[in-house]
Amino acid sequence: MMQTSGPASLWATNNPSGTAGLMAVDKVGGAILFMDPDSLAVLSSIAIPGAHEMAISPDHRFGYVAQFGKWGRNAAGIGTLTDPGTLIWVLDLQSRAVIGQIDTAPHIGPHGMKFDCEGRLWVTFESNALGLVDTAALRLEQAWNLGEPQQPPRILEINDHGTKLYCSGKGDDIIVFDCASRRILSRIAIAGGVTSLTAAPDGRHLVTFDKINQDLLIVDMDEDRIVSRHRYHGAVLSNPKASRAIHARFSRDGRHLATCNYAGGTAHLHDVDNPADHVTIPVAKGPQGLAFSHDCRTLYVANHDCGIITLIDVATSRPTGWLPAGTGIEALSFF
Repeated sequence: MMQTSGPASLWATNNPSGTAGLMAVDKVGGAILFMDPDSLAVLSSIAIPGAHEMAISPDHRFGYVAQFGKWGRNAAGIGTLTDPGTLIWVLDLQSRAVIGQIDTAPHIGPHGMKFDCEGRLWVTFESNALGLVDTAALRLEQAWNLGEPQQPPRILEINDHGTKLYCSGKGDDIIVFDCASRRILSRIAIAGGVTSLTAAPDGRHLVTFDKINQDLLIVDMDEDRIVSRHRYHGAVLSNPKASRAIHARFSRDGRHLATCNYAGGTAHLHDVDNPADHVTIPVAKGPQGLAFSHDCRTLYVANHDCGIITLIDVATSRPTGWLPAGTGIEALSFF
């Protein structure tokens, strides 16, 4: 039901794969790592403190890294950006070098990034905004306030037509934004908010999680509503405010769905037609980043809290090894 993806789909653009290299955001180490796609040996590293998320250009020539900034607590003990970032770094993937920066000021904390059908880059900001970046001119064209001052949206997804964006932070709604009219269309209510949004290869469905009871939810992006709810087995019963199930990723052939549970230290491989049917795989502390090999045979799980990547054989759902990688990787992708 969620498997099909055309070779030139927008989903494929925003979920890159390849055999040329592997790029990773080492959030804890404050660096971007370029790794050999076969051995995963680190070939080079670029210091970018406060980097959180990344995007790969549709032609796989450039990488974009959002410099979110440093998170901490203010004098009142409330979590906030103590050293906010206002840059999106542009990297040449072949030379593995910085070739430019996009200044997003006055909007702080760039985070989620997605390309639309015209090759424009949409970005969420901690300043409660959604922005549109001109990647040719290296500038922020325009930004729209999303009205979430307490829980600004960070996570971003796009439907396969490139007509609607889906934004969420830790507020109680998924915000649906119309790309043509540049306005909020609707909100999808989820009590407690979500920390993950992942578009399915069919271009019509969105995978997310209910933080309170840890159900895996399927959202219909044509109707903008939750259409199914699936039990998420093997998750720890931690504080709902803490990250539990957080990231999900489909293989490029659409046959496999992987998720991870940050608090539980586990990865999960799901039946795409029945997501409740899944295998729980212990990995290591704080899994976050997920990537499938180009042949879809291996799942790579970056463990943010202990600086290693776990390799999982997809056919058997068994770990086959691990290797050190940075200090704490949040996101990674083959290209």
